Amino acid sequence: MGTLNTTMTIVSSNITTDSLSISVNDTLTTEEPTTNTARSLIAFAAATVLVANTSAVTTYVYLKNMDETNFITIKTDAAVDFARLYPGEFAFFPLEPSVGVEVQADTANCILEYGLWSRV
Repeated sequence: MGTLNTTMTIVSSNITTDSLSISVNDTLTTEEPTTNTARSLIAFAAATVLVANTSAVTTYVYLKNMDETNFITIKTDAAVDFARLYPGEFAFFPLEPSVGVEVQADTANCILEYGLWSRV
């Protein structure tokens, strides 16, 4: 078993008339299999499966679009779009057991940085 320490901070002084400041921390307990971080070429012609829908545990998913011009669509294993990562954007979310996730580049191949950790 291992631990994954996460922190997310959202700050703005000019998005509304009130200042915004949110900071949350969590320590997540993980086990094998994991992919600490890797980079992969994501094709625009077909989706790339990152997590198979056969996983029996929650998977923590980190994704970052490294491309400078194209977005990457994040989909369920049933090919249902649920998010887009524009250039430089990232996402971190827990993926339910037995739900897969796949990604597809928009108009040209993109580099995706990703990490996958299995929840205990």
